[in-house]
Amino acid sequence: MTDTPRIIVGEEERSGKTLKPVVPFEIITVLGCALVCVGGLDLVLLWVPFRFGVAEWEFGTVSRFLDGLPVLTVGLAILLVSGALNARAWLLWVTGIVSVLVWVAVLVGTVVYALDIPLALKATDPGLLLGLKKGVAKTLGEAAVYGVAYLVFARGALRMARSSR
Repeated sequence: MTDTPRIIVGEEERSGKTLKPVVPFEIITVLGCALVCVGGLDLVLLWVPFRFGVAEWEFGTVSRFLDGLPVLTVGLAILLVSGALNARAWLLWVTGIVSVLVWVAVLVGTVVYALDIPLALKATDPGLLLGLKKGVAKTLGEAAVYGVAYLVFARGALRMARSSR
């Protein structure tokens, strides 16, 4: 009979060996902070200088804001995971609050954008109308997905923060 390797559940516990994470969570937290800062800075600078009332600026800024959300979103997701796994309530609070602020920005931006759509459709050359309609559909789709995602994200982060006190 040949010797075949056996897997014994709980063997690591008896031997005193424990699995250690390959990457320490402090490094992951720093990466998340970097992505939030860089992504957030990029998004904030889109809005400066404010030119509310100028339909072209509103239309373009909201579209670019939604297009730029992935970097910030990935950073916040990393911070949420790091805060949850390390039971750091302060990190969960920060992640939840920032998520609420981004959700509000998405909501306000979507309303501003939607109010500019009729004007944009009237002012566009008929040959460019299909491209504009595709852009509007993309932006409204992003707004819907990010709106729901950030609301769920913020709710989860704040619930975990409250329960880890």
